[in-house]
Amino acid sequence: MKTSIDLVMQLAQRAVADPALIAGQIDASARQERLAWEELAVRLGLSLDQLARLALCRRPRPAQFTQDVEKIADAVGVAPQILARFLQQPVAA
Repeated sequence: MKTSIDLVMQLAQRAVADPALIAGQIDASARQERLAWEELAVRLGLSLDQLARLALCRRPRPAQFTQDVEKIADAVGVAPQILARFLQQPVAA
């Protein structure tokens, strides 16, 4: 039987094709660094549940980047500075 984290993770990994969501950046970063999502979560100091929830968030709007990052960080439970740094990293598509 699948747990709720398993289901959220499945949704998050299916969301990589949606350019409006952070899932694509998470997946691209993980592939670029040759890491599983679980390993990327550890590197970012997040639980797998937090990473999955982050993946399902909309990307910050450029004009409101700081405000959007703060809202996302609060909702997911991650430090805004860590999230902003992650989202500003260039990744290969």
